[in-house]
Amino acid sequence: MTESATHSSLAPPSDAELLRLAGKLREVGQALDRRFLDKGSDVQLLSQLRNLQDIKVALSAMANENAQKMVGEVDKLLEGIFEWSRWNG
Repeated sequence: MTESATHSSLAPPSDAELLRLAGKLREVGQALDRRFLDKGSDVQLLSQLRNLQDIKVALSAMANENAQKMVGEVDKLLEGIFEWSRWNG
């Protein structure tokens, strides 16, 4: 599949949907601060990882530069979690 074919299959996001996902990403990021990682349960961590995956999938389906930047933020959060788990797990 060509890049143009892939790009054309992406849906343009509504402003409301992008704002909703940005808010959800901010909530998850705040929930995953170091205090949570040090004291939270495995179930809570898995729930937040699932939330991040859902956000990433929704953002990846959007043909918008801001959505793609937010995918990068999700990736940074995931990297941080995996790095933390490598040193603390």
